[in-house]
Amino acid sequence: MFLKRLQQDGRFRVPDGWKISLLDDLAKRGTGHTPDKRFPEYYGGGIKWVSLKDSDKLDRRWISDTEDEISEAGIANSSAVLHPPGVVIVSRDAGVGKSAITTEPMAVSQHFVVWNCGPHLDNTFLYYWLQLTKKEFERVAVGSTIKTIGLPYFRKLDILQPPIPEQQKIAAILSTWDRAIELTEKLIAAKQKRKQALMQQLLTGKVRFKEFEGRSWKWVELGKLTKSVKRPISWDDEQLYKLASIRRHSKGMFFREPAYGHQIKVKKLFTIEQNDFLISNIQAAYGAMGLVPKKFHNTYISDQYTVLIAKNEDAFDISFLGFISETSWFRHQILLACNGFFAERLRLLFSASELLKRKVFVPPSIEEQRRIVEVLRTAVRELKYDQSRLKYLKEQKKGLMQQLLTGKVRVNVDANTVNG
Repeated sequence: MFLKRLQQDGRFRVPDGWKISLLDDLAKRGTGHTPDKRFPEYYGGGIKWVSLKDSDKLDRRWISDTEDEISEAGIANSSAVLHPPGVVIVSRDAGVGKSAITTEPMAVSQHFVVWNCGPHLDNTFLYYWLQLTKKEFERVAVGSTIKTIGLPYFRKLDILQPPIPEQQKIAAILSTWDRAIELTEKLIAAKQKRKQALMQQLLTGKVRFKEFEGRSWKWVELGKLTKSVKRPISWDDEQLYKLASIRRHSKGMFFREPAYGHQIKVKKLFTIEQNDFLISNIQAAYGAMGLVPKKFHNTYISDQYTVLIAKNEDAFDISFLGFISETSWFRHQILLACNGFFAERLRLLFSASELLKRKVFVPPSIEEQRRIVEVLRTAVRELKYDQSRLKYLKEQKKGLMQQLLTGKVRVNVDANTVNG
């Protein structure tokens, strides 16, 4: 349907040796059902049942587990069907277009469409084709609250069909990229756990560097280590101001839309500098805080922020506070420093003066603080490198899918090569 329309419009040419086929001619289509929840005996019977609860398990090639199970009685007393392993499923409701291949017999809810591939369609190729078609699924989905695709749409769904050896080779190439992505995701998860463990050990003094042993850490009021600063600007209605803000949950800073002075209603801005410790007074309870990176040096914030700097840079490393702020303990201190509500948005209102009364546990020497900071920075750099590599792999895979699944780049089925 979609492909033939493009072909008729002259926007798409079918590659040599390929053809446009109706998906129903290549695979047996099915769906599923939700057994009556008034009967508990229909559930928990060991038959894995894919529902909208499993949305986060899709788009990862394989689905091996489900949140809920149903029973043989649930199958017998509903329109649910036990599908064989290896079928390809796609969500037609919330999370429209998300797909996966089952690794064992499973049933699905009515929110999914299932295809059991015949001899002329490789199931992994179909999975990648559905991934490529996701934007089209999102386009045709309708609904004000939950987007959905009606079942009649899938009766007319077409697919670009290469010969089966070429399908299998394309699927194998894309699977190689997916395996690299999966391994990188696991590496990132492991390094995130390692970073959390390092923070737990190093920021509490549970693990010390040998050269600093023998000198005890101390609880010190934050107000003795840091001070609040404001750097007001001279207002100019004709100046273009580069505005900054900070995300919740210690997720870093971002640039807001730049604005000229005459476009800004509240004519009160302040300058921030690299390594300031920035706290959103309105969103502090949600973890909107952190150090100002270099690229945000000399940008502007509103008066709804608190800026802390070290009172004495030779005695306290503000970056140490940056890492402390990521801990649940410090988030609790922030909550204790909130003493009211921001009326317009019903959010906890942060008080800098209250926070500065709270005590933090710190090493006695600036050298130990800096050593801890450097170890944690190294962990952060490694994480960022792997996250960048993951993003690159995903972009590469996206490009490969577009090229291989449309035949713009052809594969050599007899060798480990791709032909341009």
